[in-house]
Amino acid sequence: MKRTLMWLGAIALAIPGAWLYFAHPGDAAAFVNVVTLMPLGGLVMQAAERRLPSRAQWAFAIALAPIGPVAYVLWDNPQTWFYGVLAVGPLGLLASRREERLREQAGDYPVSPSVHVPPGPP
Repeated sequence: MKRTLMWLGAIALAIPGAWLYFAHPGDAAAFVNVVTLMPLGGLVMQAAERRLPSRAQWAFAIALAPIGPVAYVLWDNPQTWFYGVLAVGPLGLLASRREERLREQAGDYPVSPSVHVPPGPP
């Protein structure tokens, strides 16, 4: 029940934000659209991570990534630019998680821009 309410709430939040950006594309509407799409995007990514095998996630992300830039080349407008940038997100997230796993396996410590410590073991 809780999960269903989360999905319904995320969808109900995303629809007005997407409509606002569709009706009045601009910087403020783009910001509102990002904020209202984040909960739904997060739920979709979590569901994909739980249900899809890793290879399927990579295949989907690799197939989705070029769609946004190609759409922008074919239809040059603010909306295709905005959603084109979002299309690359899943591939970037998967690549980032893979790098973290590889660093952990190799014994490297993750590099954080906010922490200034020398790399390697203490």
